Amino acid sequence: MAKDKLEDWDEVAANNLDMGGISLAENVMRPPAVNNEMREHMAQVSKWLGDDTLVAATTTDLGTVPGRYISVTGNTTITGFGTIKSGTIKYLKFTGTPTITYNATSMILPGAVSIVATAGDTALFVSEGSGNWRCVAYQRAAGGLSLQTIVLKQSTTPTPTAEGDIQWDTDDDRIVVGNGTNQTQFIRAPVQATDISLTSSSSFLSLPAGIKKMTLDFSGLSTNGTVVPVIQLGTAAGLQTSSYTGKAISMSSTPSIVISTNSTGFLLAGGSWAAAVTVTGTIDFTRLGPGGNTWIARGQIVRTDVDQVQFVSGAITLVGALDRIAIVTSDAFDNGNAGLFYEFGL
Repeated sequence: MAKDKLEDWDEVAANNLDMGGISLAENVMRPPAVNNEMREHMAQVSKWLGDDTLVAATTTDLGTVPGRYISVTGNTTITGFGTIKSGTIKYLKFTGTPTITYNATSMILPGAVSIVATAGDTALFVSEGSGNWRCVAYQRAAGGLSLQTIVLKQSTTPTPTAEGDIQWDTDDDRIVVGNGTNQTQFIRAPVQATDISLTSSSSFLSLPAGIKKMTLDFSGLSTNGTVVPVIQLGTAAGLQTSSYTGKAISMSSTPSIVISTNSTGFLLAGGSWAAAVTVTGTIDFTRLGPGGNTWIARGQIVRTDVDQVQFVSGAITLVGALDRIAIVTSDAFDNGNAGLFYEFGL
């Protein structure tokens, strides 16, 4: 094999029989050949220290150019860098946006995922022989390493046990990670929904899947009529208007206690209601689980127009997954605001 560049040089001295076509055989070199060999030697080292350019191709053969600093132009997806002596180092600079496709043997990349280059990115690759390459450094022009999107394994009932095995639970919107013998679960952070003015809207719709607990707060709630407002839960098909169980208990300084029941929703008051009534309170809802649709309600409400406290508790089993919650009345709200806070779980 002709020794036309440093990568062609052999580690066994006796195998280096020429330098760029100039014979290094015993007893054949004359003074002019010695001079030519030295010039060729210096030229090859200079080229190795210099730079070159290659156009991105499926196999962008880095061994076809002597320079160790190579500008890679074009956008063609790269799956290999060709076969070159093991241990050879190549510094690459990309001027286009080629995808460098990860392969566990022939294209070993950081994070074990493919990289989409951007103009100005630089990388350091080392040949491991037999056409196999390892990226030991990758620097984004804008800073940091940006990899392709990682797609997690998906399941409705993920149970990974292998340490580090990550799966996404598509039903409950959670991440499950194997810890060697069992699973560790990572649940979405709690969410505070945008507060609403009851004179404009009294519903929180299109709630995300996987809610385990929620808290409904309301302040200064009043209506223009005598119908006690109720809280109803529902699915994507609509609010559920029946099968509620529980009671609302009203306690006042008279003293008196009034207990009321209702199957169309969770009452906001025990006893009567009037246009002058103004209430502020908090009601918590917890879903029995995992995977169930039965919700338990409990909360406290105060009337701010008189000395009276309301206690609410009960349950409802929805016909499907929770999608909405609303404060409902056949009268009209003339004041008040409401907010919803929810947490995720099984």
